[in-house]
Amino acid sequence: MLRLRFSLSNITVFCAVLMVFLSCVNLKQSTVFEQPLPKNTQANIKGFYALDILPDGLNSEVWFTEKKSCIDINNETQTKFSGSKGLHLVWDKNAGGCDWVGMGIGWDAWTGKNLHPIINDAAIQIKAYSKVGQIKSLPLALSLEDFGGKQAWSGMYPKNIKYLNNDSWATITMPLSEFSWDEFEADASNIKQMIIQFEAGGDVYFDAIKIVPHVGASSQKLNMTVDKSFNPSINGICAPGEWTNSNKIAVGYDTIQLKFTENNLFISGQIADETPMQNGKTGSELWNGDGIEFAIGINPNAPINRKTLLLSDKHFVIKSSDKPVMWDYRNNKELPAEIKMSKSSNGYTFEVKIDLKYLELSSIEYNTPYKLELAVNKGTITTRQEQFRWNSSFREGFHLNPSLWGELIFTK
Repeated sequence: MLRLRFSLSNITVFCAVLMVFLSCVNLKQSTVFEQPLPKNTQANIKGFYALDILPDGLNSEVWFTEKKSCIDINNETQTKFSGSKGLHLVWDKNAGGCDWVGMGIGWDAWTGKNLHPIINDAAIQIKAYSKVGQIKSLPLALSLEDFGGKQAWSGMYPKNIKYLNNDSWATITMPLSEFSWDEFEADASNIKQMIIQFEAGGDVYFDAIKIVPHVGASSQKLNMTVDKSFNPSINGICAPGEWTNSNKIAVGYDTIQLKFTENNLFISGQIADETPMQNGKTGSELWNGDGIEFAIGINPNAPINRKTLLLSDKHFVIKSSDKPVMWDYRNNKELPAEIKMSKSSNGYTFEVKIDLKYLELSSIEYNTPYKLELAVNKGTITTRQEQFRWNSSFREGFHLNPSLWGELIFTK
């Protein structure tokens, strides 16, 4: 075995030689971050990059029911929205004799996709076309399945289908927030694939399936600016000049107007009513007669499609009468709002000023959706006979279910 031995004199000579060598070399000084790193210009939503689910026809990431009498899916090169090819889907679940008909797309090479950070900021978008005319509805449902086999579902409704800019292709928008994440405990941080379930029958073309930016759900939206100078006289008359820049909301056949300042919420309205301002109830029974109800979720970071109330979800009713009051259902008490009402030729008008501290809204976040719902109650001195609602116009029970509320988005 070869052994190397170094004496003190050997080390001294070596260091001297090294110093002479370095003195003859010019070393350039450089910092670790002298050269800037190239920026990633790839399209993304909050750092999520796997936006293309199926941009251009069939590939190895797609599977579907094999029985062609139930569903037949082929690449289409003539009728397409963009790119070189789209999909032509023809299905008939009943005639084909299948218990289940569907297709799946494990996009991004079947890797796990973390959708959790963008649930309230994105939607699945599908371009769709029919040769027999505009698409009004489709008997489909979408699910997002995690690697544990759990699925979050969302039905496809007419509200999800729109024609933009006179396009012949429909734009189908399925907000991620409307999928049933909590109900089936699907893991949004580890998504395996998107599944489409087909019912009944249909003949349609799909193309450009991808994830796009989309704030909130596909519900009614109200964009609101905070007006520091807004300060109308609260006299129940609703002078037009004072409410010119307020946000108008159609609730049934009536109009409600809202305006936020830094410290107050202002509400006014013109209500058509043959028996105006009749409400003989008190306290928590104020809903059962003439009045204005509104609900607001003061936590914009709460799950936007939640079906149960959180402590941050507030519900109020304003009694319409000669002695109007405002009732807070979450805290079970009357609030000291400034309210004035006045009978008109076909009903009544009203104006309300509410300090934001009573809504427990201490600060406002911009460009993120708050939940909001408005309702007009009409009845007699003894009972409510009908209710008109802003977002949940075709479904009752908004006072227990925030998923039925619309959205309020503050913009600068």
